[in-house]
Amino acid sequence: MRVTPAGRGAGVRQIAMLVGSGFSVMPIAARVTEFSGVIGLATALASAATVAGSIAFTRLPGRPEHRLPAVFAVCGLGFVVIGLAAHPALVIVGAVLNCLGTGVLLPSLLTVAMSGLEYADRGRGTGLWTAAFFAGEFLCPLVLIATESAVGSLAAAVGLLGLVSAVVAGGLLLGRRRNTSDRVQ
Repeated sequence: MRVTPAGRGAGVRQIAMLVGSGFSVMPIAARVTEFSGVIGLATALASAATVAGSIAFTRLPGRPEHRLPAVFAVCGLGFVVIGLAAHPALVIVGAVLNCLGTGVLLPSLLTVAMSGLEYADRGRGTGLWTAAFFAGEFLCPLVLIATESAVGSLAAAVGLLGLVSAVVAGGLLLGRRRNTSDRVQ
């Protein structure tokens, strides 16, 4: 039976939507400081960190799905640092951490999404993955505004997104351990 892009990878596309929403946080999160120079510097360094993470992806050993929990944890740590930042320099540190993680995360997720598809279906699969990612980017400001209203500040909203990332990392780690123990038995 042939696995189609629509049927295979729905979970990965849901994670891609979450990543898309997290990926767009950096330009918004940099606003937790009022210094425009810091916002520009944070955005520039975070963008460079994304590139560095993507390059690091090509050199990392092992299977991409095995590193997903750790990479989500790095992204979440960056969000938490931004959320707790009492100084503009910490906003930059958090942005760099987060984007270093997303630089590894994006190609890892795309590799996982495509690995279960036949070669002829990978174009459609990539299209579905990309649609999920950009849907997440579209939802990002809406979710952050709603969360900011609920928790009282943009910094707290970004910190909460860091906790969500930690929960996703934990869920992926538990799922990976279950899959490993199922194969052993």
